[in-house]
Amino acid sequence: MLQLTKNKTRLLKLFFTQSERAFYMQELGRLLRKKPGVFQKTLNNLEKEGVLTSEYRANARFFKVNKSYPIYNELKSIISKQSALILFLICFFAQLAFCAENDAKPLVFTSLTDAVRIAYKNNKDIQIQEKEVDAARADILGARSALLPDINANASYTRRGAVPAATSSISGGKDYGVYVGYKNDNQVGVSATQSIYSGGANISNLRQKQLTLKSQEEGLRAKKLDVEFETKRLYYGLLFAYENQRIAQQLLDQSKAHFLEVKDRYEHGTSSRFDLLQSKVQVSLLMPQLIQADNAVDIIKAELKKLLAFKQSVDFKVEDKLRHAPIEIKEGEFLKTAYLNKPEMIIKALGIDINKWGIKYACAGWLPQVEASADYSYRSGNLSNMFDNRHNNWDVGIAVTMSIFDGFLTKSRVDAAKARYSQAIISKDNVADQVAVDIKQAVLNMNESQAVIDSQKDNIAEAKEALKISEVRYESGVGINLDVLDAEVALAQVEQNLASGTYDYIMAKASLERSMGTQVLKEGISAYVILKERRNAKVIKVSGNMEGDDVRISFRVNGQITELLTDEGQVIKVGDVVARLNTDELSKVVAEDEAALRADEYQYALDKVDYERAEDLHKAGAISTQQRDVAKTKADSSRANMEQARASLDLAKTRLGFTDLTSQLNGFVLVKSALAGEVVQPGAPVFTAVDLNNIWVTAYINEKDLGRVKLNQSAYIMTDTYPHKKYKGWVRADNSSLDLKPGMPADAYIEIE
Repeated sequence: MLQLTKNKTRLLKLFFTQSERAFYMQELGRLLRKKPGVFQKTLNNLEKEGVLTSEYRANARFFKVNKSYPIYNELKSIISKQSALILFLICFFAQLAFCAENDAKPLVFTSLTDAVRIAYKNNKDIQIQEKEVDAARADILGARSALLPDINANASYTRRGAVPAATSSISGGKDYGVYVGYKNDNQVGVSATQSIYSGGANISNLRQKQLTLKSQEEGLRAKKLDVEFETKRLYYGLLFAYENQRIAQQLLDQSKAHFLEVKDRYEHGTSSRFDLLQSKVQVSLLMPQLIQADNAVDIIKAELKKLLAFKQSVDFKVEDKLRHAPIEIKEGEFLKTAYLNKPEMIIKALGIDINKWGIKYACAGWLPQVEASADYSYRSGNLSNMFDNRHNNWDVGIAVTMSIFDGFLTKSRVDAAKARYSQAIISKDNVADQVAVDIKQAVLNMNESQAVIDSQKDNIAEAKEALKISEVRYESGVGINLDVLDAEVALAQVEQNLASGTYDYIMAKASLERSMGTQVLKEGISAYVILKERRNAKVIKVSGNMEGDDVRISFRVNGQITELLTDEGQVIKVGDVVARLNTDELSKVVAEDEAALRADEYQYALDKVDYERAEDLHKAGAISTQQRDVAKTKADSSRANMEQARASLDLAKTRLGFTDLTSQLNGFVLVKSALAGEVVQPGAPVFTAVDLNNIWVTAYINEKDLGRVKLNQSAYIMTDTYPHKKYKGWVRADNSSLDLKPGMPADAYIEIE
C-alpha cells in the first residue's frame, strides 16, 4: 500500500512535473534543498512499489518515474491537486488491481540477465555479504579513530569529611582547594589525549582494515558469481528441460499420427494386426517419457523460484532458446584472466598483505608508545564562585612507555603473525593450483561437448531423411512398420543428444567464466536498452547506453605506492603517469648491479691481458698449449660474468622504470582500487578504466528492420550531453575527442540506403 508522507509528496511532485527526466541523488538533494541521504529510503520504497525505476550510469544511480505504473495518469493528476486522501484510497485499490494483474500474467524472462538481476537483488547470501562489507567499512572508521585525539568533558561532586589546611602560600594566586580539594568538592573540566607514536600499531591496524574491506568486497563479488552460476545452471537447465519436453511431445505426436495411419490401413486391409498393435504399444511407451519431461520442467522451475526468492505460487516463463555460442579456446589467456580476476585469488593476495601488516602490528609491542595529554579544569567548594581565575588550573604532559619484559607475549604474537603470513602464501598457491585444474577441466568439458555437438548436428538432417524414407517405403509396401518406429526414435535420440551437448557446453563455459571471475552484469553500467523505431524512415533509431571494455591498470613490479595522480571519474590519456611506487629498494639494486658490473669489467680486463700474454708466449714456445687454454678459459669465464652482470643491471633498470605506472590507453577511470601507502603486488589492479577509443552503443533492432541493415552501413550517434553534436561512424563511432563516456545515454541512427 502506497502511503503519502511529506518527503514522498515532494519527490512525486518533482518526478511527475518532469516525467521525462532522470535524477541522481545529489541532484535531488540540491533541487529539494535537503541532504541526499534524507530521500534514500523513500526512493528505494517508491522503486519497490513500482512508482519509480532506477538505472546506473557510470558510478551514479539515476531515478525516473515509471510510466508503466498501472495508475500513472491518475496518480499524476492527484499529485498536481495535492489530494492526499484520494491518493491513499486510489493507490490502495490500484495496488490490489495491480497484484491481481500480476497474478494473472506470469513473469517473462527473455534473457539470462533478467534472472541474474533478480537473483542479485533477492539472494539472502548476497544481502548478508553486503552487510559484511558495511561492517568492514565501519571498522575502517574505528581504526582511524586511534589516530585522532580523544577529547572528554567531565564533571564531579565529592563530599569529604575533612580536608588539609593550607600550610604555605599558594603560587599564582590560586585558591588552596584547587590542589588539595574541598569538603564540598565541585569539579568541571575538559581533557584530551593524543597518541603520537604507537610503534606502528595504529597505522598497521588501519591498513589491515582497509585491506579487509577490499577482501569483503571481493567476497561479495564471489557470492554474486556463485549465485550467477547457480542461476545459469537452473536457467539453462530449464531451457534444456523445455527442449526435452518439445522432443518428447514431437515424438509422441509422430507416433500417434503413425498409429492413426496404420489403423486406417488396417481397416482397409493393407496393414497387419501386428503392425497396429506394435504402433499402439509405441504410443503407450512414449507417454511416460512426456510426463517425465513435464515433471522435469516443473521441478527446475520450482528450484529457480527458490533461488530468485519467488513464492511457489508465482508463475513465470522463459522466452528464450538453448543456443550454442562457441568461443575460441585460449587456455593460457583463460588462466591468466583467472589469476588476475577471480575473487578467491584476489582475496588470498589481500590476505597476504593483511598478514604482512599483522606482523608489523605485533612488532609494535617491542617499540615505545608515546602519548600526549592535556587537561583544563575548574574546582571549587562553592558553585557560585567556581568559574574565576582562582579556581582554574591546567596541565600538559607527554608519556613514553617502553616494554622491557612482557613474558615473551610480543614474541609469541610476532611468531604467530609470521606463521599466518606463511600460511597465507601457501593458501594462495593452493588456490592458484586449483584454479589451473578448474580451467583445464572446463576446457576439456567444452571440447568434449563441442565434439558431441559437431557429430550430432549433421545427423539431424540424416535422421529426418531416414524417417521420411521409412515412411514412404512403408506407405509403398516395401518397408516394414518397425523401420518407421525406429526412425522416429532415432530422430528424437539425435535431437536429445544435440540438446544435451549444447547444455553441457553452456555449463562448461559457465564453469570457465566462474573460474575466471567473469560476471554477466557489469557493476555500474546499465544493461537496459530501449528500442525506438520509425517505420519506412530513412534512418533506424535505436537507444541505449555507451559501453566499453574494462581495462585493469596495474604495476609490473611490487612496491609501496607513494602517490596516485588520478581518481575515479577522470579522463586519462596514453602516456599519462597515474601512480608511482617507492624507488628506494630498486634504486639500491641498480647501484649494487652497477658496482658489480664495474668489478666484473675490471676482472675481465685483467684476464684478457693475461690471455693475450699467454697467447704470445705460446706462439714463442715458452708455455704449453694447456697453459694457454687455461688462460683463455679464465678470460671467457670473466667475459660471461661481465655479460651476466650487464644483463642483471639492464633488468634492474627496467624494473626501476616500471615504478611509474603509465596509461596505455585513452580511458575513463571507473574504479580506484588502491590507496597511497599501500604495498601492491604485480598485476593487482590500481585503477580500472574504460577504453574510450573502443566504446559502442549496444542496442537491439526489430526483426522487421533486420533486412534493412547491412554490414558497414553508415551511422551516427547523438547524446543528451552534447545534443547538437553528431559522431559519425560505421561499425565504430569516431570518439577521437574522447567526449563519449561509458554509461552515457545515446541514440544511434542507422542510415538506410
